[in-house]
Amino acid sequence: MLAPNSEAGFEAWVGRKDSPERLSEYQITHHLSTHEQPAYSECYLETIDEPFEIRISKRHVARGNHVQKKFGKNAHMGYRAECRVDGISLSYSCWKERYKDKCWNQVIERDEDGKSYSSSLKFAPLQTTDDPDQVTIDANKLQNLGLIEITLTRGYWVEQARNDARGQGKPKKWKNDVADEKMKKTTDRREIENQGHRHSYNFVPSTPVPEYKFVFKYRPRAALMIAGIIDEPPPPSPEPARKRQTKRKRGSLFIDPSVEREDDDDNEDDVDVDVDVKPKVKIEGKRVKYLEDQVRMLSSELHNVRNGAKGTSKGHPVDLTLDD
Repeated sequence: MLAPNSEAGFEAWVGRKDSPERLSEYQITHHLSTHEQPAYSECYLETIDEPFEIRISKRHVARGNHVQKKFGKNAHMGYRAECRVDGISLSYSCWKERYKDKCWNQVIERDEDGKSYSSSLKFAPLQTTDDPDQVTIDANKLQNLGLIEITLTRGYWVEQARNDARGQGKPKKWKNDVADEKMKKTTDRREIENQGHRHSYNFVPSTPVPEYKFVFKYRPRAALMIAGIIDEPPPPSPEPARKRQTKRKRGSLFIDPSVEREDDDDNEDDVDVDVDVKPKVKIEGKRVKYLEDQVRMLSSELHNVRNGAKGTSKGHPVDLTLDD
């Protein structure tokens, strides 16, 4: 999904983790900025039943040397890229200006014993229950279900002193609430080594309002069809039976297949009958000559009958179809 209202040329998408294929997006809309909220783009997203990742990129990349002159060597120009799934914020919001792309494809959790675990992102059905006492989701969480939001704020990252990351902070665990909707879960959970030291940054925003925002409303395919977001493809129509085409030989008789014959029930082949086909002009000439002879004969007999003689034709009909 592109951001047409952004000078930086942002693009965000959700795709498969193990391949460059992107998930299908529907009804993409773009909104202009206001005094209270940034410009943003939103769309509907069709979910998949496998791990996914969230990516963002920008068209322009700058070095930001003037930032180092202002804040020192440990200052970096860039963006605070906040990614939230169902209202839960993912880690690593630092996006320095010199990096073109940024990706979220895992969640780092830490238990009470200080062990860290890495899990992939995956769409999964939310647990449901008929017992109202077991429902653990409230109205605020319900509003954020089915949403992937990326908010970009331009500013400066100022590096602080190195901190010992071992044993610091509260344990972070993702909790799957119980409701009647669909939300993100994690999969492929595995233990990872704790990082001994890490950099700590303070973010100084350059504007009071974020620069841009992306909103993905993810739904399973069945839900998108019910809502009319995508149309269900019509069932394939059966192909009409092709009629058998046969060429008639010159001089053959046409056999009507609709006429039933007792002696030819099992024979479906065409029947060719050889006949003597004569030129049309010759046949017409013989017909005219025959008719002229018949007219002369009848005229002669009529004349004799009027004179008292008997006719010799004996009332035989004249064959007008005679070709020979």
